[in-house]
This record gives sequence, C-alpha cells and structure tokens, in this order.
Amino acid sequence: MFFHRHLAPILRFKARTLAVMLPLALAACGGGTSGMPGFDSGAPAAGGAAAPTGQTIGTGKVKVGLILPLTAEGQGAVVGNSLKNAAEMALAEFPNADL
Repeated sequence: MFFHRHLAPILRFKARTLAVMLPLALAACGGGTSGMPGFDSGAPAAGGAAAPTGQTIGTGKVKVGLILPLTAEGQGAVVGNSLKNAAEMALAEFPNADL
C-alpha cells in the first residue's frame, strides 16, 4: 500500500492505542473477583440464610420480576409497598393477561 509520510504518525498512534486498549478490554471481560473491599464474590456466605423466595402475583406463563424495598427503613418501605400495590392494580386492569 502507498502511505503518505504524514499518515505514518497517525497509524503509529492508532496501533499503540489498539495495543493498550485490547488487553484492557479482554481483562474487563474476564470476570472473577474484584478484590476490592466492600464487594463480595457473589458466592453466598457459609451458614447464611437462604434468599427469600418473594411473592407471586398472577398465574400466567410469563414471569415479570419486580425488585422493591419492602423492608427498608424510613420511607423506603412505604414507597416499596406503594409500588407493589400499583403493580397489582395494573395487573387487575388486564384480567386475561398471561402474567
């Protein structure tokens, strides 16, 4: 290929940038533990209680998840219960919904 002299620095810069960014991108996709304080590995603690199964609203085949702060302190629980009630009301408006 024929390159002009003024393109050589640009191509070198792009090659260096690619050489730095590619290993970083691959490392980001690797997963694993972060090793940072305050972040767990996602594994449950030994002897810990099992996660609550939650409540089921509706009997259809389609599952819709809703994460709400039902047991939060302060106004968080009030907001969580209000959102849960809103979801139940929305489901009641569509009696034949497969949810």
